[in-house]
Amino acid sequence: MDGRRTGQTDRVCIIIRLRKKEAEESLAKVKYEEIADVLRDRIADGVYPVDSLLPTQSELAKGFGASQMTMIKST
Repeated sequence: MDGRRTGQTDRVCIIIRLRKKEAEESLAKVKYEEIADVLRDRIADGVYPVDSLLPTQSELAKGFGASQMTMIKST
C-alpha cells in the first residue's frame, strides 16, 4: 500500500507543478500583452514619436517592473 500511495502522491505533485507552470505562463502572456498595448498607446499619443527609437529594453523593463524576457515578448 505504501508504494501505491507514494506513486499517487508523486503523480499529484507532478500535476500540481504542471498546472502551476501553466498558470504562471498564462499570467506572463497577459503581462506582455498589456505592455505591448501600453507601448502602442504611447506611440499613438505621441509619447514615443513615430520613426523615433523606443527606450532600451532594460529601461522599459525597469519602468514596467518586468523581466527582460517579458519586454522581448512585448516588443
